[in-house]
Amino acid sequence: MTKRGFPGSWLLDAFRKGGADPDLLRDRLPRESERLLQAPENLRPDEVNLILAECERLSHDPHFGLHLIPRIDITSYGAYGYLLLSTPTVRSFLEVAQRYYPTFYRGAELELEVSAAGARLEYRVTSLGSASQRHDNEWTLAFFVNFIRSRLDSAWHPSRVKFSNPSPADLGELRREFGDNLLFDQPETSFELEPEILDVRISDSDTRLLAILRQHADELLRAVLASDSFEHQVRLVILEQLKAGLPSADSIARSRSMSLSTLKRRLREAGLSYRDLRDGVVREVSERLLRETDLSIGAIALEVGYSEHSAFDRAFARLCGVTPLEYRRSVKRG
Repeated sequence: MTKRGFPGSWLLDAFRKGGADPDLLRDRLPRESERLLQAPENLRPDEVNLILAECERLSHDPHFGLHLIPRIDITSYGAYGYLLLSTPTVRSFLEVAQRYYPTFYRGAELELEVSAAGARLEYRVTSLGSASQRHDNEWTLAFFVNFIRSRLDSAWHPSRVKFSNPSPADLGELRREFGDNLLFDQPETSFELEPEILDVRISDSDTRLLAILRQHADELLRAVLASDSFEHQVRLVILEQLKAGLPSADSIARSRSMSLSTLKRRLREAGLSYRDLRDGVVREVSERLLRETDLSIGAIALEVGYSEHSAFDRAFARLCGVTPLEYRRSVKRG
């Protein structure tokens, strides 16, 4: 049975959906499975490759890594997924993908190269072991390609895709995902796309708003990486969920793969309350948007989880002692 309440629970759930029994995986790779459960972002590339190769054997799926894409919602990627969803164009999507990838997986990096001929996104791991890199390569490239395609056209494929691993026997699945221009046994793993694709809009996100949200997420990410503080982890998840409405403690617990009682207990042990943490994030983001943008009060209300202008006015006044409009005017006077 998949353990709940651990950072890597969502991955084991995806493996199970793909036909790889998590219990059998832990029996065969106990050390690697435990590290995946406790801190998936800290796995070494050789551990990732061993796990995915074992999942292929358990599931009898020769394209196990590729088939993880529909089994994992982008929100499972935490802050990384949140930032990717906030990008307005393909270009900004690729830029954010490169910049923040190490927050999701520290054993690898992305390099984005943009020129008049188009763009190339390369995936590089920090070290290689004896296990094949194939499933990790396919999973990683397919994640980015699939996201871009979902925002463009179902018929779109990269102009060229390179894999550092040898060619599998059956190329049918790879051609459906990446197109026909596939190269194997290459010195790099990458995909290329045409220049006209880069500035295609993929969301309605405001570029000014994205810059501010990225800055706020940056600060929380640095705090999480520096201290591994549970408080900062919860604050970051609250930030991720704000735009969909004020998140409940229950929704935060589910996103952390833990029970509501476990979330409350851990906050209580740290001398914290969920409402205080949520109020703190709402206040910080609201004040920053009021200071640094010309967005309307109604638009800011939506960004911090309030569908009604009046409800946001009351909440902001309770937290800050003044209404949003009074706060904005005082900042401009100062």
